[in-house]
Amino acid sequence: MFFDKLGSDDWRIRRRIIVLLLIWCVAMVTYIAIFGPPDQLREAIATALIILIGSIVGSYVFGVIWDDKSKTPSTKTKITSEVITGPETPVAEQEGRPE
Repeated sequence: MFFDKLGSDDWRIRRRIIVLLLIWCVAMVTYIAIFGPPDQLREAIATALIILIGSIVGSYVFGVIWDDKSKTPSTKTKITSEVITGPETPVAEQEGRPE
């Protein structure tokens, strides 16, 4: 159910909860849209459910990124400095002009 063969046990449980919540929210919005009389209370409930759907999806994506970042080892950047010297002969001599 819901890609249970992918990922760790923690993500299997999270994925089930998220998918079931999304299905419930969509079902409630659909029920309110089809069977509910048009009044401000039902409009407010439908709006809140749609915002909940957006926040669930956003949290899921952010949680996946956060979890992936915490599992990868951090790399440290090595900063070095080098002294680069110019040509041995002056530029005027290279062009064939006397100094």
